[in-house]
Amino acid sequence: MNKKNVKQFTDSLYELVCVQNIPLKESLEIMGNSDAGENKKKIINAAQEIYGFMLQGLSFSAALSKCTEIAFDVSYVTFISFSELTGKLSESISFLKRKNDEQKENSQCLIGACVYPVFVIFLAVVFCTLLIVNGNNLVPGFQNLWTRETQLKLIKNILLLICISIFSLNYLLKNLNRNKTYEAFVVVNFLIESGMNMSIAFSYAALVLGETTKEGKLFLQAKDRLSLGMDLKTAFGIEQNNYLKIPGLKTALYYAQKGGSKENVFEKVAATIKEKDDQRRKICLSLIEPLLIGITGMLLIVFVINLIQPVLMNTGLFL
Repeated sequence: MNKKNVKQFTDSLYELVCVQNIPLKESLEIMGNSDAGENKKKIINAAQEIYGFMLQGLSFSAALSKCTEIAFDVSYVTFISFSELTGKLSESISFLKRKNDEQKENSQCLIGACVYPVFVIFLAVVFCTLLIVNGNNLVPGFQNLWTRETQLKLIKNILLLICISIFSLNYLLKNLNRNKTYEAFVVVNFLIESGMNMSIAFSYAALVLGETTKEGKLFLQAKDRLSLGMDLKTAFGIEQNNYLKIPGLKTALYYAQKGGSKENVFEKVAATIKEKDDQRRKICLSLIEPLLIGITGMLLIVFVINLIQPVLMNTGLFL
């Protein structure tokens, strides 16, 4: 719910500040006096609270960090604080809106992909329940074959189907989520284009990725090495055999060094990561549904062999 509130707040701010060119404080005042419905009450309250903090002399980023109605995360607040330093608040709000839109699109993709595994689990549970409760009415002679052995076989098949579906869900969540390294390079590129030096941009990238992750440590290492006067390739440890392999990074840094231009290095790396991400997601989405259909079909065939066929044999239909 908090992500939804942050997105709605950012969208409203974007409309007023970026589209209508209304000053920040006035925009917050308008948002705070809005007569929007109950579903936007938190947005209205947050705007009023932030506006009040700013009237007390706090900066926008400081007001965001003190807001109690909506919990803005550290990366959001830090990004706004950088924009205050560069004087590019409007561009930063636009960037945050695009970022939130991309996250929403990613969430919708995940939800859509998870529908089939969840449906299979639901179907398995409903089928098992109906068979146990009303099996004799559904299948003639069912009660005579509803032995302990048959029960165990049915439970085994249903549990196997549920386990496979849960595994598929975990696989989808892992492979369909947007790579955070992509987000980090997009942010670095934006900050550098906005006038920030690389050290600050790398610090923020580490914050986005998590300073304790391998990727986050890579950016912190690059920041420290840049401060010692090393070039980008050395800063990222490209010459070392054990460096963290990020798609497109080595090639982009090589061409930047040869051409002497570092303006679009991180944009190119982000584009390469996104391309590989999209390929992986496409393959994942194209395989998961037919795979689950096939597995479900095989388990149903096993169930028919173990239960339905003997029942039909007893009815005299098959001699």
